[in-house]
Amino acid sequence: MSLLEAVLHGSAAMEEVLRSHLRSQFGHLSFQHPDQIKYAISFVSDVSLWPTVAEQLSEGHTSKSVQDRLIDIVKRRNRIAHETDRDHQADGVRASIADGEVTDAIDWLEKVATAIFEVIGPPPPLGVPDVTEGDVGQPRSRWTRQSVNGTVEAISDTSTGIAAKQLLAHADANQALFKGGVSAEPSAGVYYWLEGKRRSLWSLYLTADRPVITLNLNPIWSRNPQLAHRMVAMLRTQPTLDAALLHDDDVVVQKYPAIELAKLGESVETIKTMLNVLDLAIRPQAERKVSDN
Repeated sequence: MSLLEAVLHGSAAMEEVLRSHLRSQFGHLSFQHPDQIKYAISFVSDVSLWPTVAEQLSEGHTSKSVQDRLIDIVKRRNRIAHETDRDHQADGVRASIADGEVTDAIDWLEKVATAIFEVIGPPPPLGVPDVTEGDVGQPRSRWTRQSVNGTVEAISDTSTGIAAKQLLAHADANQALFKGGVSAEPSAGVYYWLEGKRRSLWSLYLTADRPVITLNLNPIWSRNPQLAHRMVAMLRTQPTLDAALLHDDDVVVQKYPAIELAKLGESVETIKTMLNVLDLAIRPQAERKVSDN
């Protein structure tokens, strides 16, 4: 979810985030064993991999025979790479290998790779949106500030409405940019001037069941880890906000913690602390002023 939020709030590009995530998750894996290959393919296709590959290869191959041969090749490769291809049960004598065996192994691997490519098919065409049942394929209109204000005004006598109004007032007072979301229920990102650029500091989600704001700590942490930690430390001074963080500080600073508006608006001190945290992000020197008070 933190990666999704980073893309939605413009702090990172989709391709950059996806490449980095895949590299961190899978970069240390070799994907040589059939089970590992099947695991990797499962992220891009729901095909029953090895039975389908065996059928594609034909020539009497079965799912088991394909996997067994791959396992034999991998085991030999590992013996060559890690044990200098010596047979420790035969006094460490290096095993024999002929050029024909090497060629056969390479040819086999190429056939299997080609079969995998054939059974999973090409990637979907770029730029063509998925159209679900009842969807005419048209982009949803963004929520306007006026429509969000109307939603907030309708609940102005609740703690949710109180918190939302004060947060929006804070945004206005600091010339923040309001960018409506396209979700089914009212939503928006709020962009403040941070370090000379417009950046999303918090986002508003006025869902019927659980209206929340997300505090966008991850982009701040990526540029200024110390500031992100100071913001979390300030949040922890208020029990309601502290309870919403869920993780240790080193984890929280890399996330987009969601805080229920109903709880945020329950007390003056809770909302005041949140506004002070926002001020700290906008003007880091505000931390000194707050502590002095």
